[in-house]
This record gives sequence, structure tokens and C-alpha cells, in this order.
Amino acid sequence: MNLDFNAPSSRPGPLSWLLFVFGLAAAGLAILAWQDADAARNEAEAQLASLQDKPATKIQKPTRVDAVALSRERVDAAARSQLNLPWARLLETLQNSRPPEIALLNLDADGRRGDFTLAALARSHAAMLDYFHELQRAPGFTQVSLSRHELREVDGVQAVYFNLRGDWTQP
Repeated sequence: MNLDFNAPSSRPGPLSWLLFVFGLAAAGLAILAWQDADAARNEAEAQLASLQDKPATKIQKPTRVDAVALSRERVDAAARSQLNLPWARLLETLQNSRPPEIALLNLDADGRRGDFTLAALARSHAAMLDYFHELQRAPGFTQVSLSRHELREVDGVQAVYFNLRGDWTQP
């Protein structure tokens, strides 16, 4: 093995000088970013100090009892507005336009939005369609649509289970 510790060193090439320049530029940008961040921190500290010198205004947070009472009042108001709606007129219209071959199972109505979903059973497809068309023509009902129907066996008899959806206008 031949080790020569006194060999002449090679000079840096152009790529080395280019990397050196990019390194200096990156260091300069890092110093500028640090100065900007330091200035922003100093400004934030000055703002914080000026806010701490001012007398604090006392903000009273609502107590839990106040929040519960407020939410209870809102629920009561919503319930009163729902109870004041003409539910009897809606139920009468649905019941009076129903032929004897139809059994009403479930009614889901929202008076605020003015919409309803009705689940029912019919003895035949024809009875279901007659009731559907009757509700489409009923005053106060709009956008009535048949959203679902299927054959089911109820007590050994074939029946048509269906859902109607629509809008209900209030007087």
C-alpha cells in the first residue's frame, strides 16, 4: 500500500463553486426569514404588552343555568309553533281522501318545512294509484310523489306497501 500524504490537492471544479454560491444564497435567505420572524415576534410582544397595560373589561359569561333556560325557551317556542299548526286539517284531508282499500300506517309531517311522508298499505296497485292521484288533486297538497312501493304479505294476503311524500301548505 502506497500512501502519499504530500500529494498536491486538486482545485474545486465549477460544480463545487456553483453549490457554494447556492449555499451562500440559501444562508442569506434563511437570515432574512429569521429577521422577519423576529420582527413579527417583537411586534406581537409589543401588542401584548399594550393590551396588558389597559384595564381589563369584565365579560360576564352566561351561566349554565342561563344557557339551559334559554334552550328550554327555544324548545318551548318551537313546540308551541308546531302545536298551533292546523294538524286537524291535514289529518282530515288524508283520511277523507282515503278509499277503504287503503290503511294509513304512519305519518311524518313537519309544519315548519311544510312537508310530509305517509306510509300506507293498499289491497292493490290500482287502489294505491287512486289514492296517490286523489292526494295530488287535494287542496293544500303540492309536489305529492310516490317515493316507494313494494309487495308484502300481511296476514296471508298480498298487499302493496307504499310511501308518499309531498308538500303541505298551511292556510
